[in-house]
Amino acid sequence: MKKINILLILSILSIVAKSQIIELKRYLIPSPKEITIKNENSEIIVNKFNSFFKKIKQTNFIGKIPTIRFLYSISEFETRVDSSLTRNDEYILEITNRKISITGKTAAAVFYGKQTLLQIIEYSANSDLLLPCLNIHDYADFTRRGFMLDISRDKVPKMETLFMIIDKLSSWKINEFQLYTEHTFAYKNHSIVWKEYSPMTPEEIKQLDNYCKERFIDLVPNQNSFGHMERWLEHDEYLDLAECPDYCNTVWGPMKRSSLNPVNPRSFELLQELYAELYNLIEEHKRVWVYRNRVGGLKQSASKLEEVLEYYKQ
Repeated sequence: MKKINILLILSILSIVAKSQIIELKRYLIPSPKEITIKNENSEIIVNKFNSFFKKIKQTNFIGKIPTIRFLYSISEFETRVDSSLTRNDEYILEITNRKISITGKTAAAVFYGKQTLLQIIEYSANSDLLLPCLNIHDYADFTRRGFMLDISRDKVPKMETLFMIIDKLSSWKINEFQLYTEHTFAYKNHSIVWKEYSPMTPEEIKQLDNYCKERFIDLVPNQNSFGHMERWLEHDEYLDLAECPDYCNTVWGPMKRSSLNPVNPRSFELLQELYAELYNLIEEHKRVWVYRNRVGGLKQSASKLEEVLEYYKQ
């Protein structure tokens, strides 16, 4: 009889734990590889601990912080780097009765563990529960996890909006943020193109780059070229670079002044200038995305297809 009762209790505890994992996973983005919830809650009160965690969550502190338990409801918070971990951005998060520890392969991995902890805090606060005692083991399937934001359509975001987006991306463990532009960056020598469009300035890009670095995100400028050059080629100063100075038929219908002429050396000179200016704004992990999209009219306009192929052979 006792054996049956013990099995029944264990079964109930197992069902409760699985139910808690299902509910918790709604808050964990992306879902960790392994979650083990122990059959007990910690003594860590969310509101008290959160007042402590807010002070350190955006810092890259690595080490052990003893705390005053009656103030923060936790005896110790520890983060450490363990290079023996083998997977991309691997980390282990452990919450026990009175202690929280995060071990990561790198400082970035420790940061990702903190983001998971923030999501657990949100879960506990919304559920009016103590923090659960658990172990989480997680790592990345992809080394680069990117997000591209088009800021050439409609309104260019304010810096406050971009900061908010970066914070959200970092909570999802995204580590590359691309800003796609066509005519909404204030290039030094081309004000006629951007002056009516509230462009991003070099100073703002540098500010965003620093904000991203603090959250282990690489900011990558993304300038379209070849196609989608309407806002450039509509100005007569750039007309000689147009593949279709007048209307020509494309798979998207009649278009003009939308693509660069790929056999005009000045097209390459322009793009070299633009990409060099963007490249020099980024301090670390220098990377610029060369975007070539929606090119039309190559068979019937300034450069014939045969000329383009011959040009690239040379």
